[in-house]
Amino acid sequence: MTSIITDALFATEALKVCPENQPFWYTSGLFGPYYVNTHFLFGSETEAKMLLQFIEKMAEKENREYLCKELATVCKAQYEKSEIYRSVIDTAVAAVKDVTCDFISGGERRDYFFSIEIARQLNKPHLTLFKDNQAWYSTDITQKAVRVDNLQNQNIKECDIDSEHTPDMFNSDLTLGRALHIADLITEASSYTRNWIGSVAASGGKITDTLAIVDRCQGGIEILAQQGIKAKTLVQISPELFADALDKNLISNAQEKLLLDYYADPHQFVRNFLEENPQYLDQQAKLDPKTAERVERLRNMKL
Repeated sequence: MTSIITDALFATEALKVCPENQPFWYTSGLFGPYYVNTHFLFGSETEAKMLLQFIEKMAEKENREYLCKELATVCKAQYEKSEIYRSVIDTAVAAVKDVTCDFISGGERRDYFFSIEIARQLNKPHLTLFKDNQAWYSTDITQKAVRVDNLQNQNIKECDIDSEHTPDMFNSDLTLGRALHIADLITEASSYTRNWIGSVAASGGKITDTLAIVDRCQGGIEILAQQGIKAKTLVQISPELFADALDKNLISNAQEKLLLDYYADPHQFVRNFLEENPQYLDQQAKLDPKTAERVERLRNMKL
């Protein structure tokens, strides 16, 4: 399973590893040796960006009832056309074939690349979730969706992962049943605790299982376990993947070392890099205003 997804990640540049001494900046203000654009697994960067633009248009409130229907058509055609996308979806479906669920859920926006086609493959309803806590339910993904009305006036708060409460605190009447939530990427599970767990519960369901295409191994699986959610992933950004990529000459020995150092401790990776490249931040600050802002943010961090 890991080998199939590894090939797809590198073939589409969904996973890109930096050259030595040229790390990538992250929105967090840190930098590291790789970035992940899981939605590129749709087949290519160009195809993924086109679909993302289409999703953004369909996610406008006046279009939402048709979003799932329209995307189901596009994703089905891509599944039939793209060997890469088909391999990812087939691997995902095989991974969840024994999961008991009543419907599939997916969150705005990149989850839709995978959740809607998986719902089609499993012949399950789909709950389309939005960051503003609206949810639209499709009993049949080939037909227009129905808005879940009880979300409109719900006060959905971020779940407290240290609380003894479960998602049942939002809605004890599980009219929709058990959800298998499909995610493109999991890091610290913040999207789940901030939006998806509460939105599904307010819709009359409960996330009991989830599948993430990529796990960045930053604690998200453990956080979900505290919420009583069983998580599966197709691939982890981990030493196993690095070794597989090295064996296939997809990365160099130097790049594998960067990846392993970052995996061991992201903050120590940054500290070590700056010690070895003392002029790096000054050089980066001169590139452009956006990078200069990131440099300033990093300098203000306590690493």
